[in-house]
Amino acid sequence: LLLIFDSFIHEKSINESEYLSIETTTSLRGIFALVIVLHHMSEITQGGRLFCLLVHAGYLVVSVFFFFSGYGLMTGLLKKGNEYLSVFWIKRILYIFTIYFIITIMYVAEYSLLGKSYSPLQIFMSFFNGAPIAANSWYMIIQILYYIFFWISFKCCNHRYWLGILILLILQFIQTLILILLQYPAIWYMSGFAFSVGVFWAFKKDEIDQLLTLHFFKIMLIVISLFLIFTGLPLILEYIYEEQGFARICCRILSTSLFSILVAITGRKIRFKFKIWMFLGKISLEIYLIHGGVYQILRSEYCWIENEALWTIMTIIISIVLSMIFNIFFKWIKKYFDDLALACRKC
Repeated sequence: LLLIFDSFIHEKSINESEYLSIETTTSLRGIFALVIVLHHMSEITQGGRLFCLLVHAGYLVVSVFFFFSGYGLMTGLLKKGNEYLSVFWIKRILYIFTIYFIITIMYVAEYSLLGKSYSPLQIFMSFFNGAPIAANSWYMIIQILYYIFFWISFKCCNHRYWLGILILLILQFIQTLILILLQYPAIWYMSGFAFSVGVFWAFKKDEIDQLLTLHFFKIMLIVISLFLIFTGLPLILEYIYEEQGFARICCRILSTSLFSILVAITGRKIRFKFKIWMFLGKISLEIYLIHGGVYQILRSEYCWIENEALWTIMTIIISIVLSMIFNIFFKWIKKYFDDLALACRKC
């Protein structure tokens, strides 16, 4: 209802060239942050008409975050050049790892309260063994890895950005093969190639925008058709072959990339400027990281909420309040790393 209301309100104020502006992407992050909370809760409840749909939406939703991340990084690189990469480790990689480390310690404290303890070695290994302590935080590990891939790719390409994108794709392909061989859950690699799609989109945005201006509805129809094909094909294959792991993975990778593109180009015709989306978008990372701990506490022996509707509403409200608090703390950390990067640049 909020989405429909918002699109009608701003139907006459759409500037197609700003479909990937900071305002738009922040609003979309807010929308999908809420969806990802409901998705993770749907995996537990498996009930209700809405949750039955949302239980299958997680890998698609995460691809949008990866797309925006890749797009944002490449946009920054195109604007600032080598200066952007010179302090990339401090402003981006170390910053996001620090946030993730703090959240992990918070979850260790929560689990300790719930009767489960971790040794320092277990905490250290959780960053590498595919079993992160913080709920649903595989995304952060992969995001950090993609940041490193981005830095390596464009540090080596010597301003030949097409080569950097090729290196990035190769690194992602190798990483995917390794995760498959190590038998990691498919969610760890199904959505990630949307990151490279976002990087490429930023690199070729002018040419892509020209095509969208001339052939928007044709392109939209093609993207929707391909998305439906590659999303539905694995379901069809289940009736034909018992073992269709590789085909399923390829279809999922393609469908996530297509979904992220579909969300991006939809912004040319529908603009989401409702203040609630902007608000949620600014704390979307905190919501993503915190909500798992909240719904676990609300279903623990300390605060068992039986009614699932009440459990859902309380999880959303408490997650938002805590995210606002953590956002203030994380802004202080970001300022510290920004100042450190500035000092290093001067040196």
